[in-house]
Amino acid sequence: MAASLFLPPHLAALDLGPSLDIAADALRAAAPDWLDPRHPAADRALRYGRGRGDLAYEEIADRTRAALPGQPAVFVQTRAQARREREEDAAHRHDADIDALIDQIVPLRHRALDLPLPPDASLRFEVGEEHVTLLVSGADGVEVPWTFALSHPPGVLMRDTFDAPAPPMATQRGRVAIPGVFWLPLAVVIERGVFPRFQQAREQLQPSTEPGSACLFISHRWLARSEPDPEGIQARFLAWQLFAGLCEAIELACDRGLHEARRASALLHRPVGRFGSELAESLLVNLLQPTLHEDQLAAAMSEVAACRPDLEDRGSAIAEQDHGLEILRQRIKAMPIVRGLRDRVLLWVDYTCLPQAPRDAADEPLFRAGLAHLNHVQLIGATAILLDEVDDYLGRGWCVLEAVTAAGVRRLTGAPQFQLAGSRLSTNRSGKAQGYNERLMEDAVHFVWRALLDTEVLACQTESRCIERLGLAVTDPNDLPFVYEALRRMQVPDAPTGDFEVVSGYLPLPFATDGASVYWRTQSSRRVADVALPVATVDVDWTQALRLQDFREAAGERRPLGVPPLTNLLGSDDALLESEARDGLHLAVVASCEAEASLLARWVRDRRADLEQRLGAKAVSISWLASDIVPVGCLLHGALQPWPCLSWRWVVIATESRLRHCRVTGHLIESMRALGRPYGELAVDRSAQNLRWYEAREMTEPPDGLARYPIAQGLLRTHRGGLYSAALPRYLLPLGARADA
Repeated sequence: MAASLFLPPHLAALDLGPSLDIAADALRAAAPDWLDPRHPAADRALRYGRGRGDLAYEEIADRTRAALPGQPAVFVQTRAQARREREEDAAHRHDADIDALIDQIVPLRHRALDLPLPPDASLRFEVGEEHVTLLVSGADGVEVPWTFALSHPPGVLMRDTFDAPAPPMATQRGRVAIPGVFWLPLAVVIERGVFPRFQQAREQLQPSTEPGSACLFISHRWLARSEPDPEGIQARFLAWQLFAGLCEAIELACDRGLHEARRASALLHRPVGRFGSELAESLLVNLLQPTLHEDQLAAAMSEVAACRPDLEDRGSAIAEQDHGLEILRQRIKAMPIVRGLRDRVLLWVDYTCLPQAPRDAADEPLFRAGLAHLNHVQLIGATAILLDEVDDYLGRGWCVLEAVTAAGVRRLTGAPQFQLAGSRLSTNRSGKAQGYNERLMEDAVHFVWRALLDTEVLACQTESRCIERLGLAVTDPNDLPFVYEALRRMQVPDAPTGDFEVVSGYLPLPFATDGASVYWRTQSSRRVADVALPVATVDVDWTQALRLQDFREAAGERRPLGVPPLTNLLGSDDALLESEARDGLHLAVVASCEAEASLLARWVRDRRADLEQRLGAKAVSISWLASDIVPVGCLLHGALQPWPCLSWRWVVIATESRLRHCRVTGHLIESMRALGRPYGELAVDRSAQNLRWYEAREMTEPPDGLARYPIAQGLLRTHRGGLYSAALPRYLLPLGARADA
């Protein structure tokens, strides 16, 4: 493997000629011959993405995206891409009034009261922040768009809804006191107009939390070396946005009911009806419901009504001019109920809640204890990220660590992370963080995860080089080891899915009953009707399978880890074609990249007895597939191989999200369902009720959505570089080789 390219030899040797040196933003205009929109394999995009070698992860992503054979609907956002979108956005914003009118075009558009849905129609959804567009297809296949506000959706989306309240913070369960952890009351920020230094505020800090308080970890970038917010800009914007969120929570309680839960659509898995921002919904559950009485709502609403003009943009405009927060102090003086709620909002801000240098001897242990418990602070409350210059934020090691931890907490507890505007820019005058910045924050974890896998699992770079290729910096170089070790404890993130995921590894194909043919799919869709219920759902706690910290500490584990994409557990190739293989279990691993797939396959190999015991059958083979939306990490295999699998019983092993939404897991699961064969699904990121087993079904009709291919020379060809996920049904096997459909 060429170390600087992080590619296997067959891809590293691919010759793209002088176009390898064309910049990513100029590649399409240059139109090299190899950039063919009909090319279904990912080999050339992977090779162009690596350039001359040893590139930063985000640069590889930008180059790979430029070399795709089409424009992706979904792709992981990079700082360079967000910067381009921000510049284009800012170039079109010259007049605040005109911008406000433009922003009203979609909300004020004429729309139907309900959705006309003919009996034979099909539909799909495109969901935005506040609106949903349903594209209805009739018999002619023409799609007609219908746009509705999520607050007033059509009946089809309200037909099946469920309670979806914001999760309660861990601090609601009882008093929480952590050594070295102090909390800053929001009231102190409003009174002082700034984030005070720890040594100047220690008497006003709280060493514990009580139920009925909303506790927020504030993640922000420092604007100067000596103090984070020398002009009080971040303090102003944070205070006004929290005040606006509190007022919105009161309005929600009045409109919906203090103890009425937010509702969500089962089809969209998004809130519908009367709902508010994530911040307001969280304050409603964690602050208003435990402390406010129904008979106080009318008076609280009267207090809020007087401030409505200031809060239309979530307090953004007034925060810009409220130096020292004098205006906010005067507002709250006349709002006794809101003031009482404000006093129960507690913040963790590094400058105020950790002793600052120079520290005396007594403060040094407090500083070390507080630093050691940063992740616990984020775990027991919620994280609010102040975004202004997101480019700079994501270039700082501490900020990225906080964002990664917040994403992990969200997966673990459901606690949202709030993205708040850290300043008033022309592109966020509504008071909301820009959409491209929000995507950038959500996607940053995927680059970190792949960098850690390269370092920990594949051992192809040092820890310092890992941090460097992520583009992270810290003010004190001595902090880098701490930041890296904390990042190494991150949880595996849920990757988005799209048409241009690069699929590589071994793809198992079920044998037909004649023993000389295999089945493969003719379509990509998953069934949504007549889904069988599992006959058994049991616990198999494999949540440690993708924990990098546990991997490093495993006794005797050698690196780099190189688990092949196909493991024969019977000892010989011939044995995989005999009766023992037919009656045994095939374990099919699907992951977000090759290093993750190898790591998970290693766990499955070593702990397969857990499955054998519960399912009463012997595991005979293990395969892995990677379906990578952001192929920037080191590649072990770099090819896709179809493989005939004699076993009639499969277990598909992946994260819960991938089992539900990934196109590749869908191919495996739907193939088994169409054939009526028994199969299981194992979600490795769930500790309980996560192994679902589906029994065999008698099939009297030919398998729906599958075609049969006689095994002949050239059928099972290797696809160099892998295939894009949308190209799998058409290109995995030659169309002309079908025996039937």
